[in-house]
Amino acid sequence: MDVFFVQLSMVSPPAFAVQPRLAVDVLSAFLALAAGSYVLRALRSLIKTREFHSFATIRKCRNPRRLNPGFTVGVVHKFNLLFERYGDLFDDYFANKFRDNGATHAIVNAFGIPRVVHTIEPANLRHVLTTSARHWGVFSGQRNSLYPLAQNGSLTTSGLQWAHNRKPLSRHVNGVRSKDPSVVESDISALFEAIGSSDDEGWTSASDMSDLLRRMALDMATTFFFGVTAQSQLSGVRRRTGNTSLNKNPDTRLGKSMALTEDFTNAWKQVTDFVTWRAALGSKYWMADGPQYRAACAKMEEFADRLIDDVAAQAAVSTDSNATVCLVSKLLDDFRDRTAVRHNVLELCIAGQNMSGTALQWAFAELGNNPAVFAGLRSEILATFGTEGAVDARPMTWEHLRTCHLLQGIIAETLRLHPVVPTIARTALCDTVLPKGGGRDGQSPIAVPKGATFNSNLYLMHRRAEEWGDDAWVWKPTRWIGRTVGPEYAPFSSGPRNCMGRYFLSRSTN
Repeated sequence: MDVFFVQLSMVSPPAFAVQPRLAVDVLSAFLALAAGSYVLRALRSLIKTREFHSFATIRKCRNPRRLNPGFTVGVVHKFNLLFERYGDLFDDYFANKFRDNGATHAIVNAFGIPRVVHTIEPANLRHVLTTSARHWGVFSGQRNSLYPLAQNGSLTTSGLQWAHNRKPLSRHVNGVRSKDPSVVESDISALFEAIGSSDDEGWTSASDMSDLLRRMALDMATTFFFGVTAQSQLSGVRRRTGNTSLNKNPDTRLGKSMALTEDFTNAWKQVTDFVTWRAALGSKYWMADGPQYRAACAKMEEFADRLIDDVAAQAAVSTDSNATVCLVSKLLDDFRDRTAVRHNVLELCIAGQNMSGTALQWAFAELGNNPAVFAGLRSEILATFGTEGAVDARPMTWEHLRTCHLLQGIIAETLRLHPVVPTIARTALCDTVLPKGGGRDGQSPIAVPKGATFNSNLYLMHRRAEEWGDDAWVWKPTRWIGRTVGPEYAPFSSGPRNCMGRYFLSRSTN
């Protein structure tokens, strides 16, 4: 036993003596690898910088106004955006930003290479959306703002997957149903019922039109996309009045569960609020998140899945060719994948409801501030269609609505001053060029590297005096009489990725 311990004591020290040297060797190797990786990245950045400068020189590009705020300033900036510490985001903060830095300016890296290009130049937007559309892909923030909801639809994908989604959607969304006003007649009637009857002098009681119009837009969107109204207008009346005995349409699939419709309406409001915040935060979208948002997303997916399953079940047993004529029934035939249908329909439903509801709210607000325009609109409608119940009343078709020039001007002017999607963003798929923004006068082309973000502020582009005159900030529907527009007006985007729901919004708003 003594011999064993002696041998152990003699053998052990050399083994332990080697370990410190081994640790030093491992640490040295790690530091060498880290240093080598840093040097390699620096060399790659230098090479890319030289290649990009050569690309810009050959194409006679000049530098735009450049800003380098740094990471800390960028995070603080996003935090202030989230909590609205700049006052009005567009009228104050962004307007001052473009006034101080020019119509096109860039956020650059340490080498002076643009990472984000901000612009209100119509020529730049047209170039990105149409002329060089193949050089630009969907902005990652568009996908992130909806995460975890609807991640593989037409609004958040690119390439072959986008083309696979886009073709059937475009065919069905712009089909016959979007041109038929009777599709949403019941939802419009529900709005009038929610407003209530008028008194002896012709006045109704005061109503929160913002809430009523938002609910109507939601009902119209679900009617069009799912083939059934969400009944959010009715559930809102029940909530306000406390009357739980209001009749439900027994043929409406959601009528089986009024609690489901109210849950969905509440979830919808929460999701659209969060999506708006996340879109404004851009790459810092994760700052607007939480259990409330995730629960609302889950509720919307549950609602959509239930309706999709119901449409599929009815289609399987129905012999009536018109019984399930809605976007979901069409897409089930095209995609054969209910998850893909849910992703696409939820994307379009969120966008469609948000666009029509917001546009209607702004139109009513502007008409309330301009009683003379409202009186002119009423006269035009009566002259075109006659009074309700009159023998010679004309049917309210899309063809007849298009002849109401003041009505069309009101809608166009509302979308000009209050675009529902106030910014358009894209990501460069390769080194490319924008036609304006470079040099002291901003009239020279600028080079944009692969991976950089392009951001066009539609809200301010639609208010440029250069295109719209000195009264560009004034709501003036008559400016549209006889006016043709170009790239300075883009509420529905343009090019291959233009808004598929533009006809649905236009017709539902009319």
